[in-house]
Amino acid sequence: MFSRLLIISTLISLASSWQIAPVPLKSTLRTNTQLKAAEVPDTVFTTAMKDWKEEYPQFAKFGWGPSTKAERWNGRHAMFGWVVICATAYAKGHNLIPDAELPLDLKQWGTLATISGKSTLTNERAVVLIANVHALVMSVMATCAPLPFSDQLLLQDDEEDEKPYGIIPAFNTGLTMEAEIMNGRMAMMGLITVLAASAIQHKSILDVVNEWPSVLVDDEEVVSIIRREDRRQKYGLELIASENFASAAVRAALGSSLTNKYSEGLPGARYYGGNKYIDDMERLCQERALGLFGLDGEDWGVNVQPYSGSPANFAVYTGLLSPGDRIMGLDLPSGGHLTHGFYTEKKKVSATSVYFSSLPYSVDEKTGLIDYDEMETLARRFLPKILIAGGSAYPREWDYARMKEIAEKVGAKLMVDMAHISGLVAGGVVDSPFAYADVVTSTTHKSLRGPRSGIIFAKKELMGDINNAVFPGLQGGPHNNNIAALAVALKEAQGGEFKEYAKQVIKNSKALANALMERGMTICTGGTDNHLLLWDLRPLGITGGKAERVMEYCGITVNKNTLVGDKSAVRVGGVRIGVCALTSRGMKEVEMGKVADFMVKAVKMGVEIEGHMGEGGKKVVKVSEFARALGENEGIDNLCKEVEEFAGAFFMPGEDLAW
Repeated sequence: MFSRLLIISTLISLASSWQIAPVPLKSTLRTNTQLKAAEVPDTVFTTAMKDWKEEYPQFAKFGWGPSTKAERWNGRHAMFGWVVICATAYAKGHNLIPDAELPLDLKQWGTLATISGKSTLTNERAVVLIANVHALVMSVMATCAPLPFSDQLLLQDDEEDEKPYGIIPAFNTGLTMEAEIMNGRMAMMGLITVLAASAIQHKSILDVVNEWPSVLVDDEEVVSIIRREDRRQKYGLELIASENFASAAVRAALGSSLTNKYSEGLPGARYYGGNKYIDDMERLCQERALGLFGLDGEDWGVNVQPYSGSPANFAVYTGLLSPGDRIMGLDLPSGGHLTHGFYTEKKKVSATSVYFSSLPYSVDEKTGLIDYDEMETLARRFLPKILIAGGSAYPREWDYARMKEIAEKVGAKLMVDMAHISGLVAGGVVDSPFAYADVVTSTTHKSLRGPRSGIIFAKKELMGDINNAVFPGLQGGPHNNNIAALAVALKEAQGGEFKEYAKQVIKNSKALANALMERGMTICTGGTDNHLLLWDLRPLGITGGKAERVMEYCGITVNKNTLVGDKSAVRVGGVRIGVCALTSRGMKEVEMGKVADFMVKAVKMGVEIEGHMGEGGKKVVKVSEFARALGENEGIDNLCKEVEEFAGAFFMPGEDLAW
């Protein structure tokens, strides 16, 4: 009796700590008397049912296992079925719990012994086996719902159960009547069915799940596209410097009811009613933003409503400048951003350069570093009202103190766009601009690992004009779901785990730069101080565009990037690489060496392919022609498979929100 009570206690503990989502079954969950049989797509299970009945006729005792009869009985012995599936899968060569340390040898009680009822599996061992598939459950979750067990699990003796479940009563772990009547019982049964289909069809759990209708969106076209993108991210190497993987919590907040509310204005001063909780959320987000960067609310203000980084920057210009006023920022080919005033001889590319006068400063062509003496000379001549620090492709630290000195000499305000490095600033691994800046802007989805939105910090005396520029000057109602998601991300960034993450980003970035240079590649500035690096491809004779294309074909995502000295904005000389996303997946320095191998191998194959097509440089190969040739190269295909196998083994943040 004592052992049975111990088992019940253990299971209740598991139920309180686990979370499981309804898997993609189309049936409505009902009470015991209202139960309808679950609808299962024939395309997935016809072959599975046939194979199981032919190869394991013993399952005919209760339909074909965890399906027809088991579903009709409303998941009555779901956990028993789970154990059967694990044993069956193992017997067929598919270990569904490879990381589990089990106190029993599955080989000794494989499929035939289990089905025939000769198993000596005890209650205690069943509980341990159930506990060890926790990771498996987590990998197929979609949303959060309670496990289908109540707090009063009943025990039932074998002789009391006369239902035709074959060997199931022999396990006798006690999950019977009370487990049945909990809403969500079919969810557990459906999960077992997924495991069964996985074992039979020799497919991964997630691949099987992806063939089921979505529980979230009844739109096959949309779901199909999202699933393909999910797979691309999971099995590829994401090296775009401006991208990262948000947590499940951030993504869940983005899908919350806050997306329904209109709330023009600021907390306590809205143009619509019904914003009590929206005000609470925005104030919480503001408090967390100031706290994360150690700012005193008496001296600094913050606006969390910008839709992204570009509108945030333009709101600062609109609030603090008049049309035609002057700004200075890093030139785009030197690593600056479009919104810092980029224009060409023929066109004003950014709206910033349309409405304001811009003079860029640049990096030294030989070193790739910012020349602060030249910056000061230009500033004294141009007399900007705002001097901008920050960029989108500058791999080194910024001398904020020197820039503040220059700004004060010419009567300018110092604005820092820390879009790329805000998470690294929060983690304390790069210099903070707040001791020197008058205004600091950022996106929130890069190294900060939040939703796609923007944020503006400013000295208190500047905040009123900036707030008015955000609304009503440039935007309408804020995206409250994004603000909620940002609040979640800001709390995540306050923890010790995030600080370790930020440290690892720097380690990985330096390791990748060194690994590429050790393989004979040219890295601009000879290394990096932050999350990104610039790979100069001009010595290899391939453009950044073609290198980007060949790597993308192999599952490696980077972006082509202009380098200082490039003569054409179309035929750029390099690619920009960032490690935030791969670091979020748990990769460390040793993996950066493998990533470097993949990248170098891909680019060298691209060089070879272009050389062959271009007859040794005698003719120009168009990017479209080059792309077609990639699909006909066996070496490229093999590398793609290597990348998929490597990348697919790593954790993917948010993957438990499966579609």
